[in-house]
Amino acid sequence: MASNFASSNQIMGVRKTADVLEKTTWGVAAFIMVLCFVCAFLSKNEVKSLRGNQVQTEQTQSTEDTQSQTQE
Repeated sequence: MASNFASSNQIMGVRKTADVLEKTTWGVAAFIMVLCFVCAFLSKNEVKSLRGNQVQTEQTQSTEDTQSQTQE
């Protein structure tokens, strides 16, 4: 029975399996970190553009209010 298990270790080996798992883990961790930085950068730019639009809308509304008050 032990001979059946020995053949599976000969295909890739225990050490190589551990190395592949470790490299894959570090690769996935690095990918997640990069993804987090990209998402943070994109959301920061989106918030800036939304705030710019909000300020522009408020200025337009205040200008319209001023014009309507002067017309009355």
